[in-house]
Amino acid sequence: FFFSEVKSEKDKISEKQKEWHSFLSASLGFKVEIFLINHTEAQIEKIKAIDKPSSKQAIISFSFSSSKKREEAIKFVQEQESYFTQGEGKDQIYGAKFKINDIEKLYTILDLTSGWKTQKIEIDGEIVKSTELRNSLWCLREKNKQNASLDYCKKREYDNKLNKSGCRNIYFNELENEEWQDYGYIDTNKGEWIFDYKRINEKMEGEINRVKYCPIFDTKKARKLIKKIPE
Repeated sequence: FFFSEVKSEKDKISEKQKEWHSFLSASLGFKVEIFLINHTEAQIEKIKAIDKPSSKQAIISFSFSSSKKREEAIKFVQEQESYFTQGEGKDQIYGAKFKINDIEKLYTILDLTSGWKTQKIEIDGEIVKSTELRNSLWCLREKNKQNASLDYCKKREYDNKLNKSGCRNIYFNELENEEWQDYGYIDTNKGEWIFDYKRINEKMEGEINRVKYCPIFDTKKARKLIKKIPE
């Protein structure tokens, strides 16, 4: 089955339409086709970017280990197009680049080198711990295993109600339930509630930092939620 939609030069793909296309593709297995009429190259590239996965890459390397999985790990990275090696003997380094959205390959090498002192993960020039990367991506991996649409991300983990951040891996209960007792105080002179924006922002930035490697996480949307809190 396939689903086709025609877009004129002034038409845009809304968030709702994007979710609908995702549902048809991921949940129902439809082939989704968009026909663009009188669009410029710039407009076409902009539309392509809407569903384009993150282009970030993780450079994962390792050297000597007494692990029984060492030979398997070496063989696996050697099979990658981006394979590289340097040095020799016990100091020889083996590695490859892995696309963040190629999650099963990424998890394979993380599992093979789990707990190794010589394991090194680098993203955008930053050294990242394996646990940090896993914490960012485990939810996306579950989504992929279930062949779920983007609706999966927009529902809370424990009750499946819609969340406000667009990410089920963001835990900010006060924001979800609008109960701010721990993020402000009552000005007894004015009889008004005063939000502690510093603490609220720190909490949100902490959550964003925890899931920042997920290729479909919308950082801007999460930050906009804080701006909507009334003065």
